Amino acid sequence: MGDLSPSDMPPDIKAEVKASLTVQQVVQMESLDEVKSMVRTYAENVSDPCVR
Repeated sequence: MGDLSPSDMPPDIKAEVKASLTVQQVVQMESLDEVKSMVRTYAENVSDPCVR
């Protein structure tokens, strides 16, 4: 299972992996204000009413 390349994965799994990588990058940030700013920007950019 660990030998799968990203091209072998279905798109939804690719998106999930990409999201988890983004979360890791956010966790590595030391500035909480920067994280808050990113979250706020993301929330404003999401048009799905369920997310707000």
